[in-house]
Amino acid sequence: MATDDLTAARRLLRAQVADLATGVGLAIRTARRWNVPVEPGVSEGRTALVRWVALIDDLLPKGSE
Repeated sequence: MATDDLTAARRLLRAQVADLATGVGLAIRTARRWNVPVEPGVSEGRTALVRWVALIDDLLPKGSE
């Protein structure tokens, strides 16, 4: 049962990080559209979140989607 809890926690973390990366991406696009400056490192931070999602995917058992 502990393995199920860990898998569920990893799925939740993956979903939260993916949502965060999506939100940051939307904020970046909106800021650029409105000619609002985006702080240095924000785009790289979004890229790091996307990489983190891929790493979490590697931790999830295959076929657990």
